[in-house]
Amino acid sequence: IKFQTRVNAVEYDADGKKWLLKSTSGEEFQGRYCVMATGTLSSVNKPKFAGLDQFKGDWYVTGRWPHEGVDFSGKTVGIIGTGSTAVQAIPVIAKEAKHLTVFQRTANYSIPAKNRALMSGEVEEIKSRYPDIRTEARSNRAGIASMKPGMNSAMAVSKSERIEEYQRRWDEGGTGFTAAYSDIGINDASNFTAAEFVREKIRETVLNSKTAELLAPTNTIGCKRLCADTDYYETYNRDNVTLLDVNVDPIKGLVEEGIQTENNVYEFDIVIFAIGFDAMTGALLSMNITGKDGIQLGDIWSDGPKSYLGLSMAGFPNLFTITGPGSPSVLSNMMTSIEQHVEWIRDCLDYMETGGHREIEAKTSAEENWTNHVEEIAGDTLRYTCNSWYVGANIPGKKRVFMPYAGGIPTYREKCDEVAASGYGGFEIS
Repeated sequence: IKFQTRVNAVEYDADGKKWLLKSTSGEEFQGRYCVMATGTLSSVNKPKFAGLDQFKGDWYVTGRWPHEGVDFSGKTVGIIGTGSTAVQAIPVIAKEAKHLTVFQRTANYSIPAKNRALMSGEVEEIKSRYPDIRTEARSNRAGIASMKPGMNSAMAVSKSERIEEYQRRWDEGGTGFTAAYSDIGINDASNFTAAEFVREKIRETVLNSKTAELLAPTNTIGCKRLCADTDYYETYNRDNVTLLDVNVDPIKGLVEEGIQTENNVYEFDIVIFAIGFDAMTGALLSMNITGKDGIQLGDIWSDGPKSYLGLSMAGFPNLFTITGPGSPSVLSNMMTSIEQHVEWIRDCLDYMETGGHREIEAKTSAEENWTNHVEEIAGDTLRYTCNSWYVGANIPGKKRVFMPYAGGIPTYREKCDEVAASGYGGFEIS
């Protein structure tokens, strides 16, 4: 284990059949196999606003939050973004700050998290069922044992029955809300019923009607990451919180005093950027990975990521990606998906070593077929109906391609097991 070490070059030595890694400090490492467990949401989307160096106050990026924390007491604070991290941060900051101004581009759906302290009996019951819970997670579409997917279409039941089920899931809390009915993610009419329920909850909660409408999303529910919160919408009823729409008054950049929009200058002591991550591909591309014949991963992925099973890429022998593009990844419980990938790679390496093999590489045809399949599955859902980080829309210039596999964990696991059982079909082994 190497701490305080940043890898900035990864190159395959075809003659020696090994991977060579270099760090920013000049250290070099090598190995026959290279496993990229770099995380799907680990490459922070850095702020690119003009005038950052002119701002006289302090500014922070949520993905690089200082370990010592930030004191907001008596401070005027501006936060840019209303995604998952901002939804969690805004209620906490609002309790401390003198005034908090939220700059929103797109309203997001958020469901109450319903976090609470567990009773000792509940903890004991959960611990006694750990093996069963893990098994249930592996067989669940999203890899979440507690998520109970509805089997009916939302349009196959009465309105009163739908409202009752949505209310039950709202009271239960968490992102299992959109699993209430089987077709919320694929049918516009069914999706609208779930979306409208949440919009009505926002209107009931937020006292100022104009603010409530600004917070009510207009896109399909689930096309962006569904958020879970504690008192997010309630926070906008505080006297020290203001919500601004940057679609009406776009941000031009930062100035000495704070944030400048087209029509105003807002003075702040602290500015926070909650603008997300370069999801799924950012960490991999930042390491300058070079495969056989000098091919660059950045060039291969210039029109969007391609992979076989989200585990391997043609032209990059003995290189594996944990929860890479083309796998369930961020559409699932990450721990369940990570565990499945780790076990698959472990078994693959055992197969290679015991069989006396030296190289395993995804075939181009298998990679193309799988990438097309991932796109086809996504196209059958409503996930393409809005701009999200699932398609890289939050990164300027990034190709708009739906990156995770939307077919669910059980189907995906079955395919991976089938490939392994066939002697790793779709791979070239030597």
